[in-house]
Amino acid sequence: MKSALKIFNNKKKFGILIAILVLIILLSGLFTDLRFSDEIYHFWFAKDWYIAGERPVYNELLHTVPEYGYYRYYLSVPLWHYELKSIFNLSGNISKNLAQVYMAVWYILLIFGTYLLAKTVYDEQLGLYSAFVVATMPFIVSFSILFFIDVPIAAVTPYLIYFVIKRRYILAGIIMGLMFLLKENSYSLFPASCLLLLVNSHKSRPIKLTKRFLQVMLFSVLVLFVTLPNFKFRLDNFHGLLFPHDEGAIFVSIHDMLKHEVQKPEVPKPEVTKPVEVNYLTSSLTSFPTFFKYFGLLFPPLLLWRIISILKYKDFHKMEVFLVIYILIYIPLYLIAFQGWWEIRYLSPIIPLLCIFSVKGIRRLKPWIHSIIVFVGLIMFFSTTVFLYLERQITSSEKGIIELIKKLPDGRILSPEPFISFYTGRPTIWTDSFKYTPGMSLYEIFWDDSDIKKERIFKDFKIKYIHIPCERIYDDMKVRHFGGYPKSFVERLPKLSFVKLVFDNKDMSIWQVE
Repeated sequence: MKSALKIFNNKKKFGILIAILVLIILLSGLFTDLRFSDEIYHFWFAKDWYIAGERPVYNELLHTVPEYGYYRYYLSVPLWHYELKSIFNLSGNISKNLAQVYMAVWYILLIFGTYLLAKTVYDEQLGLYSAFVVATMPFIVSFSILFFIDVPIAAVTPYLIYFVIKRRYILAGIIMGLMFLLKENSYSLFPASCLLLLVNSHKSRPIKLTKRFLQVMLFSVLVLFVTLPNFKFRLDNFHGLLFPHDEGAIFVSIHDMLKHEVQKPEVPKPEVTKPVEVNYLTSSLTSFPTFFKYFGLLFPPLLLWRIISILKYKDFHKMEVFLVIYILIYIPLYLIAFQGWWEIRYLSPIIPLLCIFSVKGIRRLKPWIHSIIVFVGLIMFFSTTVFLYLERQITSSEKGIIELIKKLPDGRILSPEPFISFYTGRPTIWTDSFKYTPGMSLYEIFWDDSDIKKERIFKDFKIKYIHIPCERIYDDMKVRHFGGYPKSFVERLPKLSFVKLVFDNKDMSIWQVE
């Protein structure tokens, strides 16, 4: 039983363990395919940047309709993509394997940053415990393999707070600015940073409030200075700073939004606003089973025990104020910003803080429980990597579809799966891109009963093929949304005179629009 405790009393042994976990993370990524929507989008952004030699504005193959003046803009803040593009420049080629190494580096940075911050708040042993909880959490393991930006932004957060605690406001300002360029939910960390820089003062050499206020101003100016080029790029290319909150949407300027020229179309009842959950990576905080798929079996009970220990033993460390303030300010802003669709992964900036906060009560547990913690953490890690290995594969059926599409005559494809465009080089389009766009009635092909209108919409959008993955078909007698194909629409296709089936198996079908 005591052997498990030795891991957290010996940095060398702990380092070997982490090295093994990093290697498994890397191998899991190297031997799987780009498969999920967001990771394809982010890799594609870096790829297009490398090919063009300058930051691209839009993706010409994905949800872009030039005849309507509609383009799928690359709206993401660009730091991750710029760094990956720079790696491509150094290597001289576009490499998915290099991108996997890049993601593994972020995983290492997160583990070390969590250790550093926890060591600063508590001590070295709890620093190692915190790093272990973070390193084995399914949430972190999943997004250290996939090309999502959630682990990179989580990786930077501990360093920001470390420098805020140390009152290195210049370094903190630069890091905060870089976070603004990494993922936009980092904006919610800015208020807590300003507040703590203002109220925090060294005991050995107290700092006057006036001086602290000036330092906060300098911190804010540095954040703006680092972020300014991106804001300028948006103004120059998109003529504004705000965008609608759906992927693939056309740019909407602040002026238009204030004039209410952009109306959200009504979806026929019954309606659900959240997207279809085709995998656990797109799930809300309100989905109870998915909560444990993300956070695993270690963090929730450790957090609960930590809260109990505070209430029962008054066991609250004064340095924990830094963690608590960031958490308590971030969560309400997160709930407000995402307005009812609270994807768990958007909590990523505070995940290391929550893990650090949760481990303090671990010393009140018996040694055999510590051994269980290590065992459960490793089981979670290995089960998550196996799950991702199986999920992140282009199946033989999908490979067949890709090859078939390459052989078909050119034409735009209606498909909810970006990998079709990515692997075939053919333009695809999806109804979700146009749900907030005036005059763009593509979504009506699902809801309108008129076959004539369906034919006209297909013609207007120059859609030649319809790609239907079976997992994306849902029962629209119970719910309607933009995340997949309504069952009623799919069942009606054989009755439409202007479409014909060209491929069908248990996983998907392709229809040609004539």
